[in-house]
Amino acid sequence: MRPETASSRSSSRTIGARTADVVRAYLLTREIFDFVSFWQRVEALDNEVPDAVQSDMLFESERLFTRATVWFLRYQNLQDDIAKTVEHFASGVQAIAADLHKFLSAEESVSLKLAMERLCQNRVPQDLARRIVDFDPLYSALDIVEIANKTKRTVEEVAGVHFVVGGRLQLSWLRLQVDALPADSHWQTLARTGLREDVSRLQTELTTLVLELSPDVKASDALINEWEAQNKRELERCRQLVADLHSAGKVDLSMLSVALRELRTLAY
Repeated sequence: MRPETASSRSSSRTIGARTADVVRAYLLTREIFDFVSFWQRVEALDNEVPDAVQSDMLFESERLFTRATVWFLRYQNLQDDIAKTVEHFASGVQAIAADLHKFLSAEESVSLKLAMERLCQNRVPQDLARRIVDFDPLYSALDIVEIANKTKRTVEEVAGVHFVVGGRLQLSWLRLQVDALPADSHWQTLARTGLREDVSRLQTELTTLVLELSPDVKASDALINEWEAQNKRELERCRQLVADLHSAGKVDLSMLSVALRELRTLAY
């Protein structure tokens, strides 16, 4: 089964969407992220890489496919012309994908590089391996394109702030903790999905807040330094909270919920 079939059903069950809207969101996701070429590349590796590796590659693509489809199901302009919506997002997604590792923190880049090397050791072509490991951070491109449109900035300027803010607050680490939560029931799955989207929403809100502080300033470091100077006390408290989570060992749903509630005070 190709990931798009399972993803469409999963998205519909997750938020109770109408079938017609799921189909529209699915088509947008497929075209904007050019999933057809990805599936063709993976299928061309039949008998060249282990079956388990191919399955893992498709699984990783399904995660992005499902999340992006849900994103579009909540997109206020979902009913707009499909071709125009694809045009609106595709160029921005491609621009971010081309320079993604320039925006990521050193820790994230190293982690993705190691994951890419593991795929390459299983005879996956390097460019395809990089595309796979970039799926998770590339999801942010949808929010980045919308922020760029709202703030009248380039996607590169927005991406610079977006990923640095996430790195300073360890939001990628928080997402990993959310992903590790149990999802043995439908409601646990909904809770985990909602919490992950809460992290993404927080990062989007903070990015917009930072960018709107000084509309004429382009450099991401200058913008973030100004924001941090204005929120020094709140940032110290939030960073201590995240440090406490690190030292706690196993992190559960209630702990993550409390942490996100505190981090959200930065967006007020």
